[in-house]
Amino acid sequence: MSFAITVGVAGVAVAGAGVAMNYMGQQQAAGAQASIANQNAAIARMNADIDRRAALIQANSEIRAAEVDKLNAGLSMQSAKIDNANARLERVQNDFIAAAQMENLASDADFARIDSETFRKNATTLIGYARTVEAAGAERISRLREDGRRAMSIVRNKVAKGGVVMEGSPLVIAGENAANIELAAQDVNFETRQTARNAQIEAGNELSKSRRSLLQMDRFSRNARTVEKGIPLSRASSNLKVLSSGLSMQAANYAADAAEFRGQQGNQLISLANDRYKVAVGDAEVIRAGGAAAARASQIAAYGTLLSGGAEIAGQAAALIPPRTS
Repeated sequence: MSFAITVGVAGVAVAGAGVAMNYMGQQQAAGAQASIANQNAAIARMNADIDRRAALIQANSEIRAAEVDKLNAGLSMQSAKIDNANARLERVQNDFIAAAQMENLASDADFARIDSETFRKNATTLIGYARTVEAAGAERISRLREDGRRAMSIVRNKVAKGGVVMEGSPLVIAGENAANIELAAQDVNFETRQTARNAQIEAGNELSKSRRSLLQMDRFSRNARTVEKGIPLSRASSNLKVLSSGLSMQAANYAADAAEFRGQQGNQLISLANDRYKVAVGDAEVIRAGGAAAARASQIAAYGTLLSGGAEIAGQAAALIPPRTS
């Protein structure tokens, strides 16, 4: 009987030790669960922070790049506007210059035509003057010679009426007078021919000037036509520059819009990164809370094991007590 009690007590002790060890094991497991959950939650939060930082870096980089693109687009726009204004000004200037050149050339051609007509009229006048001089000279020569013949005839008539033979001094005197008259006629002829020749030479010079003026008028007219023909090409070149600068302005607008969109994307990335970070932090809190709940459940289970084990040991101990005898 005492041996059985001893064995029973030992069994109760062993059972109590088992219950205690089971309880402690469950408590340790609950603590490990909580620790692992906390570590996993911390790792999740750390990963979420790393991802958020990386996303923010990328987003800020996009925003800065967008700002640079927007600045470059603004500079391109300003440059395109300046080119456009210069092209339009160039078109106006070219038209003004061409109009001024054509007007000047037309004026020069008109002056050259007037000069040519003036020189031609001068030549005509000089030719008429030369002919007048020649006619007047011929008339003077004719009169001189006629006067000489008339004077000789008078002398002969006087001599004949006097019954004197015309010889000696009277003849010599008459011959000298006739010679003087012929010399005077020759002088008039030389003077007339010289004057007419000079007038003809001057008329030739005036005609040469007239032809040169006509050549100048033709050259001025051709230059004016050349300038007029070049106006469409000049306008086309200016219009092409205006069109090119307009396209550059459109491209700058597109670049500015793209930069704005890029900046908006960067801001959206920041918002998305923050949202993802909040979700990840919430997931980490769920992991922590889940681990804490599991650990709490394990602790409660350990208490239940301890209580049920204690009740079982109490029953075993009660069975070892012998019943009282009356």
